[in-house]
Amino acid sequence: MRAEALAMDGIARWASTTVQGALTNYFQDSGTSGEQSLEMMENISRQIVNISLRGAKVEEQYVDASGGVWVLVSFPVKNLKDAYKAQSEDLERKAEIQEAQVLIDYLELELEKAGMVE
Repeated sequence: MRAEALAMDGIARWASTTVQGALTNYFQDSGTSGEQSLEMMENISRQIVNISLRGAKVEEQYVDASGGVWVLVSFPVKNLKDAYKAQSEDLERKAEIQEAQVLIDYLELELEKAGMVE
């Protein structure tokens, strides 16, 4: 269970960093700054990561000779994209951002940099 938790934590950190990078770029390029933007970014990031991690699954487990447990976890990047897109469109409907597609494009760029485009 600990190995699974650590694997999921690793995926969550990667997803959070990727989403935060995209959001930071969006807010910097849109000229939006301040405490409200920071709070919005943190809130969006948390929600997206929580939604998208539901698709992560354990593919394999291995126990080595010394009792160490290794877990291979897969994560469909599509889940991150879908959750990010839904959150972006929700923000656009609430008029908290001007254009959801621009925000979605930033995530695509971040995923391309990480070599994670599907």
